[in-house]
Amino acid sequence: MTFAKLLGSYRISEGLSQVDLAKKLKLSKGNICDFEKGRKIPSPSKAEEMAKILGDMPAYWVNVALQDQLSADYFCIRM
Repeated sequence: MTFAKLLGSYRISEGLSQVDLAKKLKLSKGNICDFEKGRKIPSPSKAEEMAKILGDMPAYWVNVALQDQLSADYFCIRM
């Protein structure tokens, strides 16, 4: 599971548009789009905050964000 898939799956399962989710999380639609496309990975604190607002398990969201960051860092080092 990537953060992009986690956020996108949550949004779709709740029947929210990116604009609706952005308003709920107090983020821009562009940020939501970037997260869902995997262009950006939220910090652990931002992932925790998002999960709390959405009423989900913060530890899981933080773990997924950290795994994405580790994967991105590893890929950059290997290049």
